[in-house]
Amino acid sequence: MYMLYATLDYSNVFFINFKCCYSTFENLCREGFVKKINTNTRYIEDEKFKNKSDIKLWLVMRDPYSRIVSFYKDKFVNCYNGHFRNPNKQYDKQPCQKNMYKYSNESKIRSLEFKLSDLIDAIKRGYNDPHISSQANVLHINQFSGQINVIRIEDEEFANKCKEIFGFELLRHNSSDSEHCLDELTEDDRKFLYNKYKRDFE
Repeated sequence: MYMLYATLDYSNVFFINFKCCYSTFENLCREGFVKKINTNTRYIEDEKFKNKSDIKLWLVMRDPYSRIVSFYKDKFVNCYNGHFRNPNKQYDKQPCQKNMYKYSNESKIRSLEFKLSDLIDAIKRGYNDPHISSQANVLHINQFSGQINVIRIEDEEFANKCKEIFGFELLRHNSSDSEHCLDELTEDDRKFLYNKYKRDFE
């Protein structure tokens, strides 16, 4: 699952996976700095792209370990501990959570006893979700003719490149503080995740 966003002059196109600056680019879209492109149509045929030979393609990627931890922290901690306070939203009834109830007791999740190791175990047993699907899948469904430039959220180049394109520093939205949770990944967890997301690491 990915989204496409173009700068207003259609000279830059960003491929965005969930948990890889998705909320940030949604906010840029709401504020009028980018346009969202429909990925369900042959977007390359959009009139705005015709006769443009200088389109720059960007795939925003994230360290797979950090992405898994961010998914855990966002969907299975913050959505149940009162971190989010918008009364108009039901944070604990998302598809990714309902699907997890098949792999882990719902009461365990709601009582915040669901650990990162439980998520890894569920993935080993077949749990999947668009938030944690391979980021590199985008490379095989690119309908543009140009080469995709990969930039990593963790790299200084990412902030510099975004500032160059947009003219201002990109403010990250809904950025889960996952740093301390990375320590919870065991060597076996890291080995499993590396093998599962090898293309993303490469």
